[in-house]
Amino acid sequence: MSRSLIRILPALALWGLAVPGLAQAPALTVSGARTADYLQQCERDRNLCRDFTNNVLQIMTAAASLGQAKLYKGCAVLPLNADDTGKLVEQIRTRPQQTAAYASDDIARAAEYLWPCK
Repeated sequence: MSRSLIRILPALALWGLAVPGLAQAPALTVSGARTADYLQQCERDRNLCRDFTNNVLQIMTAAASLGQAKLYKGCAVLPLNADDTGKLVEQIRTRPQQTAAYASDDIARAAEYLWPCK
């Protein structure tokens, strides 16, 4: 599990229950999904891919608002549409993958690159 998410998951779990749609659990778990599994899911089902990506970015945005700005410094407009999700997935694919890479970390980095705050 991503170390950065381990510290904030308890607080975000309560926040997730209060936000409609965020508590839905896609096939992959946000905190433990590996990048390779995420990319495979995106190839199989674009809707699940988009939902998972939006869930990760919602959690990262919430974490940043709770003082964990080092986790995510992007300004993606949520929810991402299918085109924006495709751009994010392609950005992840263009970078060399590490075998222990977590999807949440790679999604956040790609979003920061594509949609930096001004």
